[in-house]
Amino acid sequence: MKRTLCVFLIMLVSLTLISCGDSEDKKAVDKSTTTEEEAVTSDTEDAKDTTVDNEKVENSEKQIYIDKLDNINAGLTDLDMLYKGSATDMKTAVNEEYTRWDNALNEIYGVVRTKLSTIEMSNLEKEEFQWIKDKEATAKEASSKFKGGTAEILMYTESLANTTKDRGYELVQKYMTELA
Repeated sequence: MKRTLCVFLIMLVSLTLISCGDSEDKKAVDKSTTTEEEAVTSDTEDAKDTTVDNEKVENSEKQIYIDKLDNINAGLTDLDMLYKGSATDMKTAVNEEYTRWDNALNEIYGVVRTKLSTIEMSNLEKEEFQWIKDKEATAKEASSKFKGGTAEILMYTESLANTTKDRGYELVQKYMTELA
């Protein structure tokens, strides 16, 4: 009888442990299923977020370059003292202004080049060659009123700077919109 009681107790304990193990396994399976469902939902949401983020990045590229150009414009105030100085100071200031706009235009042009097809790039290059001719002609015309004077070179370079500034904004508006 003792033996039967011992066997009965061992079986009872074993069944209890086995049944506890089953509920633990079910909980683990339930947790695993829940985790997989959350992962699928998360992946779907991430894909949607990525699409939105890509659109923001593409749209923000245009805004980044508009901001850069605006910052150059605002930053030109550091040249104010030079513009109020001697003729040499004014030449230095106008050359620096032109250099800033030209560097920005070259950067923008470089970005646009990487995004255009061969045909589009060929068209842009033709457009650029014509723009350079027009820029030079406009600068000559602006400075011709001051022929032989100190202001001639200042007006020439100032015209180059203004035309280059305008071209930078034009390229951003025209090509970065199409790319976004």
